[in-house]
Amino acid sequence: MKISRKAIVSFLLAAVLIFSMLPLTAFAAKANIRISLSNVDLKNSFKVGTEDYEGFTSSSNTRVRVSGSDADDVDISIDGTPGDEKNVDLGDRGDNTTITVDIDGGSKFDNVTYTFDIYRYDRNEGKVRISTSTIFCYEGQRVNQRLNASGGNSDDIDWDIVDGSLPDGLDLDDDSIEGTVEDGEEGRYEVTLRAEHQDSGQYDEKEINIRVYETRREMQEAQGDYDDEDSSSSSRSSSSSRSSSRSSSRSSSAATAAASPTQSAMVTQVQNAAKSGSGAITQRFRNATTVSKSTLDSMAGAAGNRSIRISSDKYTADGELDVRVTLDPKQSKNSVNLAGATSSTSRNAGTIAAYFERYFNNEVDVVNLSQQGSFGQTVQVTAKLNNSSLNTNSLMFYSFDVAANKYVLINTGYTVSATGYVTFNTTVGNYIIITDKPLALR
Repeated sequence: MKISRKAIVSFLLAAVLIFSMLPLTAFAAKANIRISLSNVDLKNSFKVGTEDYEGFTSSSNTRVRVSGSDADDVDISIDGTPGDEKNVDLGDRGDNTTITVDIDGGSKFDNVTYTFDIYRYDRNEGKVRISTSTIFCYEGQRVNQRLNASGGNSDDIDWDIVDGSLPDGLDLDDDSIEGTVEDGEEGRYEVTLRAEHQDSGQYDEKEINIRVYETRREMQEAQGDYDDEDSSSSSRSSSSSRSSSRSSSRSSSAATAAASPTQSAMVTQVQNAAKSGSGAITQRFRNATTVSKSTLDSMAGAAGNRSIRISSDKYTADGELDVRVTLDPKQSKNSVNLAGATSSTSRNAGTIAAYFERYFNNEVDVVNLSQQGSFGQTVQVTAKLNNSSLNTNSLMFYSFDVAANKYVLINTGYTVSATGYVTFNTTVGNYIIITDKPLALR
């Protein structure tokens, strides 16, 4: 059958008429716009199409803004108020705030409604970490040792013993281990503590060591605080002499813990060590800080042909080693600062740890080395790991320069002891960031 030209024209005209009567919104496109939320930690902005967004912020409000090439061609309202920008109060910490953005595209674009749920809270609040590791005491001692954990006020954390038992005479009372150690309890006790945040429900469990010595003198000798010239201070001949000597020894111990050795005393100690024995010389100093180039040269000269290593040891309030920095005086090129502290003993290191965990998708531990910049040689650092969440099989080390706001990777091997100490090498100081994967921004 042959179709006439007139029939074809009539059909096309009818088709045009039918399509012209259809609603234009059937052919509306999606507008090219973008919604951004400021003061949100995890993401600053994202494309339209992501609904029920859950973010975290430490700020009291957030700004919602709609932009994009088609933003001027649509009607926008945020929480029912016309406009493409609005400050939204997030309320109290922990509260949920829902933000609704309506896009009216008229006849040109699709109408779309997007909702975003934002929860405000401090990222470190309720993230419990037990920092107490070791308690030293002796038979007959009155103990009142407060347990330490980060993640909230002490009143917000509940403590419990989940494994092991305390020496006879000691009990867990709220956030402290208290009591008088009974005679015959000498030994090492391993106790697993649990600290749980009352509000967040987050908790940490950690095994701590309680080391009981028979006498105060034995405890001091084990900690390197005992002075041979005051051997009578730990006499157990009578309760009165014991009480008097304990007071004297306590003062001596506190002074030893707080004082930094003088430069001349350090040289004299090395000289005395060089006069006796043979082989390598190893000398440890408690709380040594800046050591001048001339002092290091004097130590190297006193050692003669023998190799020498010196260390500065920093201890915690619990009496356990916190950080040890070791170097070779014969390799010295400049004065050095041997002081160091971990995030559990240094507020500055703790602040840096919180900063990195807020802006980086990493668990971290921080060692605050007082040396700024290069040591002038490779030094060995031993530090207590306080972050039990780190995978110790894949540790990485970075040096962070606060003034320059720059971090660099330290290429070093490392070891981790059974007692939780990590040992690594570095040629630079500053804040040492320890993590278990490459640093990655959130």
